[in-house]
Amino acid sequence: MAVVHQTNTFYDADPYNPLTWATHLTVTNEDGSSTDNTSADLLYDGLLTTFCGTNSLANNGQKRLIRFDRQAISPSCPTMKRPLRMFIRNFTAGSLTFLVDGVAVTPTTNTAAESATGGWVEIVGGTGTVSTWEVKHTNGNADINIAAIEGGTILHCNTFDRIEFNDSFLSTTEEDYNVPSTTLKPNTNTAFFTATWESFERVTGSAGTPQDFAITDLEAGGTDGTVRGWIHGRRPTKGLQYPRGYYNT
Repeated sequence: MAVVHQTNTFYDADPYNPLTWATHLTVTNEDGSSTDNTSADLLYDGLLTTFCGTNSLANNGQKRLIRFDRQAISPSCPTMKRPLRMFIRNFTAGSLTFLVDGVAVTPTTNTAAESATGGWVEIVGGTGTVSTWEVKHTNGNADINIAAIEGGTILHCNTFDRIEFNDSFLSTTEEDYNVPSTTLKPNTNTAFFTATWESFERVTGSAGTPQDFAITDLEAGGTDGTVRGWIHGRRPTKGLQYPRGYYNT
């Protein structure tokens, strides 16, 4: 498994500034009477062993929640991508409610997510973006613990986004990149003009109709009749590359 940490991410409008996901996170109870964001950074530290939780909120019987809103705090941070999933622990069926962009969703938990170690839970699929999400416990004073958020198959972090590749690109040879189904494919552009060459036309064109040779064609008045040349009188006996001999009449 190869992991790349990139500081210049396409999620960030200014690639020279770190991402600010955590500043748009709120850890609070339902009526807002108790808020504690000290663990917000743990949700975006790139680790699956440190959890952002509601453990430090006041025990006042209120239901606890963790909410993300990219526009709630200025300046706005980029939208997250879909599909969206979270690394949650102690998530049993029916113990948590989820909102994504104001719409209630019902993710399915799994054995890993129900444990104290935690596991990935698919929150919402499809394509597009996510501007807000909220996770709330259904019982008062019960805690929520989320270690990581992944949007569009990218693990979101405050100072970088981490991309994980199934194959180790460090040991991949250049031949492996030449996948016939995806690379070295011809384009679909057509020529904007057609070059015509006489030699090409002569070879590929239709052959003419053969004609028999007739000696009469050389007679005066024939198809290829003779025409008087510019030499008058006798032929020269010298000055030619191949003299024709000496003619004495």
